[in-house]
Amino acid sequence: MKFPPFKLQTFPHFHKQLFSSQPKKWNSNNHPNLVITHPTLILIESCTSMSQIKQIQANMIHTGIISHIFPISRLISFCALDVNGDINYANALFNEINEPNVYIWNTMIRGFVKNQILMKGFDKNQFLIEGFEKNQFLELDFDKNQFLNLGFEKSQFLIKGFDKNQLLNLGFDKKQFLNLGFEKNQFLIKGFDKTQFLNLVFDKKQFLNMGFDKNQFLNLGFDKEQFLNLGFCFFRRMVREKVEMDKRSYVFVLKGCGVLEGVGVHCRIWKVGFLNDLIVRNGLIHFYGESGRIVDARKVFDESFVRDVVTWTSLIDGYVKVNMVNEALRLFDLMCLSGVEFNDVTLITVFSACSLKGELSIGKSVHELVESRGVKCSLNLTNAILDMYVKCGCLLKAKEIFDKMEIKDVFSWTNMIHGYAKNGEVDLAKKCFSVMPERNVVSWNAMIACYSQNNRPWEALELFREMEKRGLVPMESTLVSVLSACAQSGSLDIGRRIHDYYIKQKRVKFSVILANALIDMYGKCGSVDAAGELFHEMPERDLVSWNSVIVGYASHGLATKALALFEQMKSSGLKPDCITFVGVLSACAHGGLVDQGWEYFRSMELNGLIPGSEHYACMVDLLSRSGLVKEAFEFTKQMPMEPDKAVWGALLNGCRMHREVELAKIAAEKLIELDPQDSGIYVLLATLCANERKWADVRMVRSLMRDNGVKKNPGYSLIEVDGHFYEFVAADDSHPESQAIHKMLDEIMLLSTLEACVSDAQTGQP
Repeated sequence: MKFPPFKLQTFPHFHKQLFSSQPKKWNSNNHPNLVITHPTLILIESCTSMSQIKQIQANMIHTGIISHIFPISRLISFCALDVNGDINYANALFNEINEPNVYIWNTMIRGFVKNQILMKGFDKNQFLIEGFEKNQFLELDFDKNQFLNLGFEKSQFLIKGFDKNQLLNLGFDKKQFLNLGFEKNQFLIKGFDKTQFLNLVFDKKQFLNMGFDKNQFLNLGFDKEQFLNLGFCFFRRMVREKVEMDKRSYVFVLKGCGVLEGVGVHCRIWKVGFLNDLIVRNGLIHFYGESGRIVDARKVFDESFVRDVVTWTSLIDGYVKVNMVNEALRLFDLMCLSGVEFNDVTLITVFSACSLKGELSIGKSVHELVESRGVKCSLNLTNAILDMYVKCGCLLKAKEIFDKMEIKDVFSWTNMIHGYAKNGEVDLAKKCFSVMPERNVVSWNAMIACYSQNNRPWEALELFREMEKRGLVPMESTLVSVLSACAQSGSLDIGRRIHDYYIKQKRVKFSVILANALIDMYGKCGSVDAAGELFHEMPERDLVSWNSVIVGYASHGLATKALALFEQMKSSGLKPDCITFVGVLSACAHGGLVDQGWEYFRSMELNGLIPGSEHYACMVDLLSRSGLVKEAFEFTKQMPMEPDKAVWGALLNGCRMHREVELAKIAAEKLIELDPQDSGIYVLLATLCANERKWADVRMVRSLMRDNGVKKNPGYSLIEVDGHFYEFVAADDSHPESQAIHKMLDEIMLLSTLEACVSDAQTGQP
């Protein structure tokens, strides 16, 4: 919709006219119906941008209705709550109202909570100085004692000579600290103790007016709720300025509170007598559930004499969020028995619980209940049902639901990609991705993960390259999948580029999960020193971090480093798991440390762990590599489970190393029983027999290959050029430029031969 243009000279003192003096308070005798039904206000309902709302505001100034509180509240509502609004502009309007009513206060609280702007980011060179903790900035409150009246200039105010314990004990008047005119990079001083600066809530002209870039702060590693919770700050101001609050004020502020603030709000709710109000109780249950304090949520629930569908759903959702799925499902049963009708939100929460637990039978029962009651499923509910079937592994039912959906969104399509990926149906996932009418980052991430998880790393890297070309910014999970693909394909250069471009330049928040993926990539690509260096630079580590480096060291034969790190991990108080011992036993195998290997193997039970087939495979590998092939074979007979392919493969490899043909035949026979189509088994055994000149055995192995229809897979080379991968198969001339490639290869071989001859001549070698 286009609005009639307004000439600037019609209202040259726009801001001054609106706010320089107190606006007239709207009251019931001041033509309320005229104001409420004014045609200019009706236009707000059709607004789609801030430029349009500003045109309406200009018209309101021109006509004079801006002097009423109701028109201002409508402007603030759009700016604070609409998807096309601007919370900062709403804040500017709010700060010029002398006596905002409770509706406007509530709107601002809702706006800040909804937008979760919380200063969405600052330039790395602005504002934050090292040493400050994430949860210590800003909670503002000004005293009426006027420090600013002392007359300090901005060049004199923040001086390192100030006693660190004194500055913030000074009171500020409502004329703000910001009026001193500090630039963004002058505000904080490194010398202040990190526990002392700032407990401030700017009064009327907000900190946002300093003009910080809103798109950069979160890259510093702060969570949204850890910086300038303006929603809660507005609530505090309402308390301080004795604004009479209604129950909605408390409900709105609870949605934006941290745990401690929320408990304080709960206490105030009790104090003012709103505790028995159903809406307020529902808000408290939701708050405690979101905060992970499910015991407190249940206590509020149990003390509620009246419960509606929101009460039940909030607690069910709380249980799901802390992964107490059984309790959530039991509560849903109790809700149905209590005669309370569920709604879409309830059902979405229940299906989510079934997805987490893999409760296909319960999920089916709830689905049947929905169908038997003739519930008309919304798109969100249908997606939740689809998600449940996908995550429970029932792909046929998921496909049936998907095909029946009249409307599908990105989530629907992405869910099917996840389902196909989980079942190894990569080509079907690819087809689904290619026909999607609309894609987002999550869709691209799902397809990249599908390739990576199904051992098709080159396709994952190709798709990631295409994603970058389209200007899409990857998520953390995208990079994890890509780094996994780099690890599988040995694409160290791509992995390094991701590390440099996305992580070192802080385009993506550096997390423990991402660090672990990088360590794994460096380790598997042969850059084990880079993996170790990154590990030691990590400010925070989990068990996966330690395991990744231990396994990396072990796989590269650095047994001493791997075992030293294992002992360091135990000293740090971290308890090893089964994967840790795979790395430790593998290190012993590569280092030939038989006695230590036995010692670590036996210590597993002392750590509350039962050795699995992978640990037995490591022990067979350890014994076989060390020349104790017969002992390894005897060890397989003592296993509490049937030896698997890894166990027999380790034994066969040991037989190859130490030329134990007879035991090799036994191991190969077991492997062929497990996987008769693996050509590598036949080739390895035939090679071993040939080396021992047992030609009859060689003929027998080749005959067995023919009988089983097994063909040796041709060797191939893979070359990466500018992010593209080119595969060259042995004896394959099908490439359109095959002749040119062979010609270039001949030239390279000739040059190599000439260089070798020159080198030999210079060194005097024949």
